[in-house]
Amino acid sequence: AWPQAIIMIPGGALGGYAGVWIAKRVPQIAVRGFVVGVGVFLAFYYFTKG
Repeated sequence: AWPQAIIMIPGGALGGYAGVWIAKRVPQIAVRGFVVGVGVFLAFYYFTKG
């Protein structure tokens, strides 16, 4: 499992920084709408999936 973790750690860190970089450049209402939309979709999916 450690070899996979070594590969995933830099990817997670870069993804986090990229997310912050994008979130600062996109209007707040768009980020909020995206987050709420993903949350509603996942809630509906898992509610219906059982």
